[in-house]
Amino acid sequence: MLDEASAARGVHDVYTECESAEHQLRTGVFPEGATRVEEIRGVASGGLSTGSPVMLGGASAVCSVMIRIGAGRLAGNPLWADAWGWAMFKADDPARNAGTS
Repeated sequence: MLDEASAARGVHDVYTECESAEHQLRTGVFPEGATRVEEIRGVASGGLSTGSPVMLGGASAVCSVMIRIGAGRLAGNPLWADAWGWAMFKADDPARNAGTS
């Protein structure tokens, strides 16, 4: 099982909708309803035709999913803060939200 420090190490792949990214670039904030997915993968290395050693993303370790909501909605819920709601899923138990605060 990964602790928080090890879970943050690795290759971070971040995804959102094109419209949300364009809005954020224009205004500096994500629009309400925007989603953000971040997958953190371990680091692997090996030899490829482009050289050796090559560092690349390995197996998925953690995936976090966030949705932008209006500020103040769902106040008091530790998984909804700063106008974002989120959940975190670990590769060894992907069906359970591992987020606690």
